[in-house]
Amino acid sequence: MKKNYEFEGDLIFIKTDSYPVSKGHTLVIPKRHVSDYFECTKSEVAELWALVDNTKNRLQHTHSPDEFNIGINVGEATMSYGALLQRDTSFY
Repeated sequence: MKKNYEFEGDLIFIKTDSYPVSKGHTLVIPKRHVSDYFECTKSEVAELWALVDNTKNRLQHTHSPDEFNIGINVGEATMSYGALLQRDTSFY
């Protein structure tokens, strides 16, 4: 069975957005269903940011962007353009 993500840690996985806002748009997603970032455990937060750093390095090598934008969606209003994944929380 093909995995629908690029990398899987113990608590977090990374997936390239199927409907990217921009080239390289990547989702960093907790495995555990949480209502928002602020419900993540300290371990989840630590792994999340470690994977954000790794993803930044990968994107720097593969896409050579001029800049990076890292955002956290909290609340339904922030997802008004449609659900990115069948998850409660998405980080990009």
